[in-house]
Amino acid sequence: MPADAKKALAVTSAIDKDELSTMPLPERWVVSRCHALVDEVTSQLKSYDFGPAGQAIYAFLWDEYADWCVAPAG
Repeated sequence: MPADAKKALAVTSAIDKDELSTMPLPERWVVSRCHALVDEVTSQLKSYDFGPAGQAIYAFLWDEYADWCVAPAG
């Protein structure tokens, strides 16, 4: 992947309220769930609970992200 393409995909800051409010409802829901996932996994990793952290990521990707973002696109 070219460097400029990588830079375009990079997350450089949090989504502000104005940008979030312009997103469709399903995207806002996924973003909010992603924020909750980050908090949950960060807490688990700080206490060396690697198994539950991995399970939470797996569950989010398959049960929520795939259902809301990948499946409708296909």
